[in-house]
Amino acid sequence: LRFRANAVSSADIIMKEGTQLSFATSGTGFSLNAKVKLEGDVELKMSGSADGNFMEILGSFHGNNQITAFNNTNAENVESKVILSGNNSNFSGTWDATKESRVASSYVVYEGKSEQAFGNGNIVIGTGNKVIFSHEKSLGAANELLLQLGAKAVLSKSVTVGKLILGETEYTSGTFSASTHA
Repeated sequence: LRFRANAVSSADIIMKEGTQLSFATSGTGFSLNAKVKLEGDVELKMSGSADGNFMEILGSFHGNNQITAFNNTNAENVESKVILSGNNSNFSGTWDATKESRVASSYVVYEGKSEQAFGNGNIVIGTGNKVIFSHEKSLGAANELLLQLGAKAVLSKSVTVGKLILGETEYTSGTFSASTHA
């Protein structure tokens, strides 16, 4: 599905293995308000303004597959952000931000802005990419967060996570900061 503007669907959107939600515009992005049922691994492909772009998901994902965010913008140092603003409590797959951007200096961000933004899914953030937690209940004890070497997590609120993996070191509880766990 390729979007050109904000979209709303009262019917379910069913995504099969290998399909994608995408946009390519000179603008900064779009939003989708719909219930999306996954029947395979899918991709969120963003290609927009060189000043940065976003894909805001106001609805919800349902399923246990992998959702990969991909920055396809053909410019240097561009942030492409997936903003999760819906309740994804029926999602138990993987939020994947490990795919290399089209241009090496550009990167992908997943931002959880709502309660249950990440549902019960695992979050895997690759080198140079980020995850932002902007709601204190955006994730919880069922989530596992894996930050590969060079990945970043930004805490706008205090959050609880079931398991934290930094590089190859696994933590199951504790207090973490940039100064003690960089």
